[in-house]
Amino acid sequence: MTALFVLVAVRRVTRSSRFGLAYGVFCVLLCLMAFRSMRFVAHQVLFCAPFIGAGLARLPGFGTKRRAVGGFIGIAALASALWMMQLVPALGFGLGESRRGYPWASAEVIERGVEHPRIVASIEDSWLLMFAAPRSQLLIDGRVPFYGPEMIQRVARSFADPGLFAELLRKYDVNTVVIDHTRSDHIMATEYLSHRNEWALDFIEDGHSLFVRRDVSPELEPFEILAAGYRTGRVLDPGFSDAQVRSEVTRLGSQLNTGAIHAWHEGLELLRPLARDGDRAGIRKHHGPEEQARAREAYERLSVPARRYPGFTTVELYRAMAASSACDLGKAKDALGRALYSGQTRGTALVGLELSLRGGDERQRSSASAELRRLLSQPQTQGDPWVTAIAEDIDLRCPGP
Repeated sequence: MTALFVLVAVRRVTRSSRFGLAYGVFCVLLCLMAFRSMRFVAHQVLFCAPFIGAGLARLPGFGTKRRAVGGFIGIAALASALWMMQLVPALGFGLGESRRGYPWASAEVIERGVEHPRIVASIEDSWLLMFAAPRSQLLIDGRVPFYGPEMIQRVARSFADPGLFAELLRKYDVNTVVIDHTRSDHIMATEYLSHRNEWALDFIEDGHSLFVRRDVSPELEPFEILAAGYRTGRVLDPGFSDAQVRSEVTRLGSQLNTGAIHAWHEGLELLRPLARDGDRAGIRKHHGPEEQARAREAYERLSVPARRYPGFTTVELYRAMAASSACDLGKAKDALGRALYSGQTRGTALVGLELSLRGGDERQRSSASAELRRLLSQPQTQGDPWVTAIAEDIDLRCPGP
C-alpha cells in the first residue's frame, strides 16, 4: 500500500522541487527493500510518509478538502486498528507474524540475565532474536547473502554434529544457545549441552530450550530437575519432593509459549506416585479409583502437548502409559500407535508388551508372555528394571470392556 501511494505522489513531488527527484528515488528504493525483507518495512513507512504527504497536498482541490481527507484517514486508521486487534489478538496491530512458536520468553530471559549475550540459534529463530533481544550478538541472523550459504549450512549442520557444534561454540565464544527441541536435527546439540557442566538450562518453552554458559549468567537460577524439551529429566525421581518439582515447574511462568510445556510437566507430576523406579521402569497399573482418576488426569494434561506436536515420541509414550495405568486401553493403543511414527524404541516395545499383558485377549497374552520370558533369558535385558517390573506385575489385568 505504501509503495502504491509513493507511485501516486512521485510525479507531482519530483516536478515541484529540485530535491524531489532524489527523494523519489530514495522512496522507490525503500519500497524495493521492504518488498525484499520485512526488516525494512518500518524504514519505508517512516521515510516515505512525508513524501506521500507532499504528493497528496499537490492533488487538485486537496486544500479545500483537507479536513475531510484528514478525518477520513483518521477514521480509517482507527477502524483498521480495531479490526486488526480482533483479527490477531496475540499481536495487536497489523497482520505480521504470530509470536506462537518463537522463543520470545527465552529472549526476555536473555535480556534480563545474560551479560553480553553471544547467541547461536537456528536461522529461523535468529531472525526473531535479533529484534526480541536487541543487546545480543548472533552468529547468524538470517542474512544469507551477507554470510554466504556455506556459513549458514555449517551452522545448521553443527546442531547434529557434537564435534562441529563444540568447535563453533569455542571459536566464536558463544555463551547462549537457543535450541528448537521439537526438531530431530537438534537432538545431538541438546544432549551435548545437557551434559556439559559449564552450561545451564535456564528456560524451557513449548518449542525451545535456552542454555546459557554459567560464567555469564550469575543472576539466573538454572533448572536442575526439569530437562530440556519433552524429556522427563528428574521429575519422576522419588529423591525429589513434590514441592521441589512444583517449584521448578512454577518458574516457567505463564508466557504465551509455555502452555504445552507446562501441561507436559504437570502430567509427569501426576504420574510420580505411579512411576516405578523413576523413569526407568514405566508406569504401573492404578490401585483404586483415586489413582485411576490421577492417571486419567495425567493423560488429559499430556494430551495438550500431543495436540501441539502430533506424533512426538516421548509425549505419546507417556500418554500411552497414563492411559494404560488407568485401564483406558483404547486410548493407550492409539497413543502407542502415534509414538511409533518415528520407529520402534525400547520404550514403545515394552509399553506394547505391558499393554498386551494388561488388556489383550488370551492369544495376545500368550504371545506377550513368551516375549517376556525371552527378555528375561537374554543377558542384555534380564537385568532391565522395566522388564523385571513387568514380570512382577504379569498377573495384573484390566477389566474387559
